[in-house]
Amino acid sequence: MCFKYTVLPSVLSSLWLTGTMVSIDAMGTHRNIAEQIILQGGDYLMALKDNQPILRDLTESVFRNASPMSVYTTEEKGHGRLEKRTCSIMDTTLLEQEGMYEKWPGLKRIIKMERERTENGSCSRETIYYLSSGEKDEASYFARRIRAHWGIENKLHWHLDVTFGE
Repeated sequence: MCFKYTVLPSVLSSLWLTGTMVSIDAMGTHRNIAEQIILQGGDYLMALKDNQPILRDLTESVFRNASPMSVYTTEEKGHGRLEKRTCSIMDTTLLEQEGMYEKWPGLKRIIKMERERTENGSCSRETIYYLSSGEKDEASYFARRIRAHWGIENKLHWHLDVTFGE
């Protein structure tokens, strides 16, 4: 059986989640995980990539064809690069019309995070979509949580590289 179906539910069940926002990469973006977090009193913020292609495509379409309820943009300069991040959020009304809302326990917001990085004259772009049970109406709230998730991931990669020589 796969890691996400055995280890992640076990780890989550050992944690006190009431009042917390659990941030999970695409590997853990599954209905049973969302349901467990909700049942334990928490909220989720789950990356939506190729693991859920139908829902990801539908979410992309919603953002292409409707105006977000909130948008938040930040720019940072450092380490020889400029990074611009734009976070947009929508409620789930349009997903609900397509019958997807009921399949995700507690789903309240869909989020689009666009990241543009310029370094040494070259530019790269990345867009990641997220599902969340959080009800906040401000894109800045979700942008901070997504950035915090990336920060943890970046620090872990640094330790793998430096401490473990990987």
